[in-house]
Amino acid sequence: MLILAVTLLVLIVLIGLVFALFYKDKSNEPSYDAEITQYNSTNYRLRLKKRELEQQINERTQQYDTLTLGDTSVLLCVRRVKQELYTDIYPFLKDYKVMFTVSEGYMPGDPGCITLAQYREMVSNGWQPLLAGPCPSTVQELSKWKSYLPKQLKFFQSNGLQKPSAFFFFTGCDDEFRPDVMQVLHENGFDYCNWPIADYYRFPEETEENVHIIPSYSIIESTDSNVSSVLLNLLKGDSIIISCSSITDSVSDETREVSTEKYSVMLNFLADNDLSDKIMTVDMLRDYRKKIRAEENATNLSSQIEELQEQLDQIDQEISDSVNAIK
Repeated sequence: MLILAVTLLVLIVLIGLVFALFYKDKSNEPSYDAEITQYNSTNYRLRLKKRELEQQINERTQQYDTLTLGDTSVLLCVRRVKQELYTDIYPFLKDYKVMFTVSEGYMPGDPGCITLAQYREMVSNGWQPLLAGPCPSTVQELSKWKSYLPKQLKFFQSNGLQKPSAFFFFTGCDDEFRPDVMQVLHENGFDYCNWPIADYYRFPEETEENVHIIPSYSIIESTDSNVSSVLLNLLKGDSIIISCSSITDSVSDETREVSTEKYSVMLNFLADNDLSDKIMTVDMLRDYRKKIRAEENATNLSSQIEELQEQLDQIDQEISDSVNAIK
């Protein structure tokens, strides 16, 4: 009996030791709940970093897309001229890339205006058409203009003519209508417009979200003092549209007279101030700005975006690894 009792006691002790060792080993292993907690913490940290990187990439991309030229450019515009545009002014300015306005009563093919063929010839030689008109200044005018503008654009499509991509306002408008006017232009495919000097500088020098605004100055009198006293203060690292009609004011078309004197004064002024090579159209300005972005200003931002994208890719890989580790 004594031997049996000792044997049972030894057996109980051995079983106890085995259980003790087993539970000790289990206690050293991390629990599944601990792994989940660690995963959630890591995943949360990585996703916060990812969100931060995505925001930085978005900010750099917006900066890249909104870079401006920062250089002087002169855009010459002939406005409200009928057949004289082709017979007198076009030959006089044939060595330059010039813009001309088309508007209600002054459309190609209208009585006394340039023909469709003349329009095509001028456009093919680098002259750019601008759709033009007064800026709406009442709710009724805005509503009428909003419905009429697409019909004007359809005229160009129907006749196989190049559609204007920029708009020229003969007048400014009240502050309250400016956002609506810009929105209508954008909806109809215009990405550039002018704003008369008097109205342009009442606002901060900024670009609307979808429409670039260029200040415009109208030459009324053909005197050197009229040109130089104003333009010298404006042409300092900026773009400006210089416009004039070159037509004497008259009651009837029979007494209309064309004069190139204003353009002579303007061209002499630009030459004297080394600005002759800065003459361009809106289309040229648009392409030039794209070129500047691509070749000069975008280099630093582009490399920043690329570096941030590499960091983002690494974060995505770490998130993927953490998901696989918990499976």
